[in-house]
Amino acid sequence: MMFKVPKNLRRTKFDRLLSLELNDFDVERLLPTLFNLVVTRGSNRTSGNNENKSVAEFVTGLANNPAMTGFSSPDGQQLLDQWVRAVCLKTGQAGRGKTREKIEFVSPHTLLTYKTGLPKPSSRQRNVPRFLYTAMCDAIAEGSPNERRLNLQQWLKEVFGAGLEMTDSPPYEGRYDGQTSVDIHTLLTLHLLSEFDTGAITRYDLKDPPPLLENQATQVGQNILLLIRGYRNLLPVSFISRMLMAIINLDLLTYTFRLMASVNSICCNGKIHDTESSEAFPEIYLDATGDRRSQSDSIARSCVERDLETTGRFFENSLRLFTLDRMRDFSDTLQQQIPDDSDTTLAEYLCRLLDAESSVEVRVRAEAELEQILQESNADTTSTAEKEALKHNLQSRVKRKSAISVLNEILCENLRRKGVQSSAQWFRGVGGLNRSYGVLLGNVRGPRNWRYVLTDELLRTLVYLNAVDRYRDNVNDAIPSASIRLDEFMAWLRKRFGIVIDRPPREFTSTSSRLAAAENFNAFKRRLRQTGFFRGLSDDFNVQSLTVSLANHSEDEVSV
Repeated sequence: MMFKVPKNLRRTKFDRLLSLELNDFDVERLLPTLFNLVVTRGSNRTSGNNENKSVAEFVTGLANNPAMTGFSSPDGQQLLDQWVRAVCLKTGQAGRGKTREKIEFVSPHTLLTYKTGLPKPSSRQRNVPRFLYTAMCDAIAEGSPNERRLNLQQWLKEVFGAGLEMTDSPPYEGRYDGQTSVDIHTLLTLHLLSEFDTGAITRYDLKDPPPLLENQATQVGQNILLLIRGYRNLLPVSFISRMLMAIINLDLLTYTFRLMASVNSICCNGKIHDTESSEAFPEIYLDATGDRRSQSDSIARSCVERDLETTGRFFENSLRLFTLDRMRDFSDTLQQQIPDDSDTTLAEYLCRLLDAESSVEVRVRAEAELEQILQESNADTTSTAEKEALKHNLQSRVKRKSAISVLNEILCENLRRKGVQSSAQWFRGVGGLNRSYGVLLGNVRGPRNWRYVLTDELLRTLVYLNAVDRYRDNVNDAIPSASIRLDEFMAWLRKRFGIVIDRPPREFTSTSSRLAAAENFNAFKRRLRQTGFFRGLSDDFNVQSLTVSLANHSEDEVSV
């Protein structure tokens, strides 16, 4: 017998636990919004009239730009329209019937994409840009908060701001100086952006509360800054952009898994995992063989199923904590017993919420909310017998268990399907399903059959990141190392991301899985040779090393 939950009890997102919204996410639309936060030092921006103008209007204006020659004829404008769509713009459908074309965002070939206000922060952004911006500021070792924001602005301008002239006050106008040499795609984007309005600054958002895993969140910001600082002037902007998308997705995936494991541990054991120990968090086994019939592929599929199951437990536990947090807001006694201040860490706060679960205040509030649910359920039926059955069912469940336990069960029964589906969409998005920079490969339709894989683009990103990782304490000085020991690289993958390649995950250890992992490691080394990082001059694993050469990267090679 299903109860109906009133609207005021249907919310499931616990902002204090996780500022990110676990739902479908596309990293390719992220950078323009992140650029805006960096340039404005944390402000939002409206899109103004940009969202309402058609592609044809922008193309017409671009064709008439004195810097563009040969596009004024109808055939020329048609060619320019195709070029702009292929290189500069991401479009979608708008309107109730999805019949009108709209511009979603401008591709981030240049920092100037910040001016458009597109995409909107609410458009599948899931608060990720603000989470990353805060993590990047926290990752800068020295200076006041304002000095860190200014440094961050300057660092991104050095990489993505070639040829830009920008004002230093709202609305932070910017334009191309018309002289600096840039690649053809960036040049086209800069001229196109001159046809866009500069969106107005709307407001400064309040800073999100400190995350549960502060060290892991800071590492997310450090990874972004290491790539930006380490490879400025060494790699093409397009390659750096692709590396950022790859590492942001991987970091969001592993951060989410570690947060889920920590919350499940708090609810099960009353304490958080040791955040410095990689042994406490799930291991991601990446298949490098590409053989769908292999044992290695089977292990990679099993890891995905394990992690999807974890999202279900996390939903139940986070909803349980959110319910207790909501009840605390209604009780002065609980607010005194469970302080919410700078002296109380989030982990301590959550543990105290769980300690209060058996209190009189929680029982009284749970009974009141169960009464709301009963009234909402009765409103859907006119049958006296059904109403009596609902009441009897609820009373008997409360007799067997506590009121708060029954409340949590009913909320999960009603909200679990949507919550778990949203988490799976997030998993698919940050896993980069079937993307060249992702770790997930599998079908889009039908019964889910996903596996973790190692793509060449992700492999290159991880090697490049490891080459500058020794500057983690001071990212401003990052310089890539020319040589990396293979054994140290494998240990770094396990510690930093929980990635295992040369051995099976802890829970899947067996003789056959160890043999499969050994073959996977051989395939991994072959991939390193194919990408030019590994020559394998010695049979001694402890002295084998990777070579990081930047001189051979052309624009064509790195803009995969």
